[in-house]
Amino acid sequence: MSENLAVGATHASPLPMIRSYRVLLDTLWIIVLAIYVLAGTLLVPFHGDESTLLSLTRDYANLFILNLPERVRFNDTPYDPGAQYLRLINGSLNIYGMGLAWQVAGFSVNDINDQWDWGAGWDYNQQNNHAPTPELLAATRWPGALFTAAGVAAMFALGMALDGRLTAYLASLYYALNPAILLNGRRATLEGSTIFFGLFVVLAGLWLLRHRTWWTAIALGIVSGLALASKHTNLFAVGAVFAACALYPVLLRTEHRNLMRYAAQVTFAGILTILTFYALNPVWWDGNALERGLLILRLRQDLLQDQVSIFGG
Repeated sequence: MSENLAVGATHASPLPMIRSYRVLLDTLWIIVLAIYVLAGTLLVPFHGDESTLLSLTRDYANLFILNLPERVRFNDTPYDPGAQYLRLINGSLNIYGMGLAWQVAGFSVNDINDQWDWGAGWDYNQQNNHAPTPELLAATRWPGALFTAAGVAAMFALGMALDGRLTAYLASLYYALNPAILLNGRRATLEGSTIFFGLFVVLAGLWLLRHRTWWTAIALGIVSGLALASKHTNLFAVGAVFAACALYPVLLRTEHRNLMRYAAQVTFAGILTILTFYALNPVWWDGNALERGLLILRLRQDLLQDQVSIFGG
């Protein structure tokens, strides 16, 4: 009896140990790439958009420090017309992250610069409070950089979900070495959270398609709302994922009873997306939501036309 047990122990399956080593290797890979992304945060050249978006972090102070939400909500005669324009056309999520960063770093709202003046030169902006101090800029770059670094894990998980470990390694390596991601994702702008939650939306959509549980529907709804609150252009990713989630089971001719339950989950995810976005965007709280959306679309079209007129395109 004891000999049989010994033989059984000798021939125990090595699979659990192999899986453990793989998980450890995967984790180390993600950590190393994330550290690489973070390591260059303070080396990236300054961009005027950083100054403009940093000026908008006064919204964080008005909401969470000064308790003056009326300054952030939409108004036909706004407290600061320039700031209202900026909050209408930009996302809010990383604005709050940047505000929290300068608060933790010991800065106050009085230290915040005004938006960059694109019609003036470098010296004028530096001398007239249109540019942040190096210390303030450094502090407010970290939230976006952390989101960008977390995107390594999101990309790895996407690769694993789509085509296995080799794809996960190649995709995450490409992500971490991509110059455009490293340049823009490390800045005090909206790109870090936009990239991270854009990837997470696709991942959550895959989870919902495969598992069809209420928890995956909740995950899709929340991350989709966060993606839209990061930057409005994430609407394309969110819309594509919801379209895929809605049409895929129909194309597979899923049984009617299961299809109705799944349709309820997708609908709930859509409602949760809207609620999450609204919660993070006080400028949408008052008035007609459709009119607000059309106003933002018009403002973005005007901005794009101005940029084409000035820079060509």
